[in-house]
Amino acid sequence: MEMHQLEYVLAVAKHHNFTRAAEEIKISQSSLSQQIHKLEVELGINLFVRTTRSVQLTPAGAEFVTHAKRIMSEVNEARRCIQDHVSIIKGQLTIGALAVIGHYNIPNLLSSFQDNFPGIRINIIEKQCEDSLSMLQASKLTLLLFRLTSRIPCFNFIPLQPIKWLL
Repeated sequence: MEMHQLEYVLAVAKHHNFTRAAEEIKISQSSLSQQIHKLEVELGINLFVRTTRSVQLTPAGAEFVTHAKRIMSEVNEARRCIQDHVSIIKGQLTIGALAVIGHYNIPNLLSSFQDNFPGIRINIIEKQCEDSLSMLQASKLTLLLFRLTSRIPCFNFIPLQPIKWLL
């Protein structure tokens, strides 16, 4: 059973017609018929009673449609949820920092970030420089805020500039 077959069954059940269902989902009527036939063979039962004028659900087909609607609803919800993560609506940001981050106005910056992205949870971990670098290297931190005294291979550094509107 494949996801597109569920969509096809739902479209035929909605329209009671293969041609209109095929037009809605933008495939040929013959492809739609073949896919539904393939699903019925796999299930070992007819989902539809076909006549020359209409298509009606069998009792098994009606029960299948109930489950297919629920499955498609869950799939759409899963896609929406994942899209939230991809589009930076949800997630987690783990920041390593030295205890002196207040000097760089980072708390105000993080507060502003949290206002704009309330679905992202921010964790701040205060450690000494060596421990923080080890955590960054082990991917236990998303980013690290510290004073750079010399370049360290394998890391990208972005200097923080004062942000006037936050000061």
